[in-house]
Amino acid sequence: MNPGSTDDVILFSEVQYFRMKGIWVLLGTIAVIAWYTFIFQVVLGEPLGTNPVPDIVLFVLLVIFGILFPLWFFVMRLEVSVGRETLSFRFYPMQIRWRSIHADRISGAETVTYRPLRDYGGWGIRYGRGGMAYNVSGDRGVDVRLVDGKAFMLGSQRPEELEMAVRAMHRPRGRTAGTGIS
Repeated sequence: MNPGSTDDVILFSEVQYFRMKGIWVLLGTIAVIAWYTFIFQVVLGEPLGTNPVPDIVLFVLLVIFGILFPLWFFVMRLEVSVGRETLSFRFYPMQIRWRSIHADRISGAETVTYRPLRDYGGWGIRYGRGGMAYNVSGDRGVDVRLVDGKAFMLGSQRPEELEMAVRAMHRPRGRTAGTGIS
């Protein structure tokens, strides 16, 4: 299911962006250094050091660290949508397509407080002791357990609402439970 399709009523929707100050201070510092180095050596013609880096290398570094890398973090987001029958999420732009799980594949959901660095090694799409984690900030989320025994955690600024929406999903009777994530 793609959120916004007309075949499912949306119970919960959340979009989270990377907006942690520490990440932006680091990205900003790297971008300023890239721009400063490029302007000083290429634009002003003052070589840096006794063995300066070629101008084309500085240009490539400027494009990567002064433009693309900050832009990448600016557009990066975790999108979660819970419908009556489907839980959908994606970590854009790494995941262009939505990952969708039908209600009959979900065996449970629980609000959790976690330690991003210790439990999953940081933020983003991570793998830890509890399975996969999708998070962009904070230390709260919802552990979703599947009928096949797999689990994953979705970080959320509103974890109680997300848990309630997952628990409220319609699970049709008589349908064979599937496995995995589509």
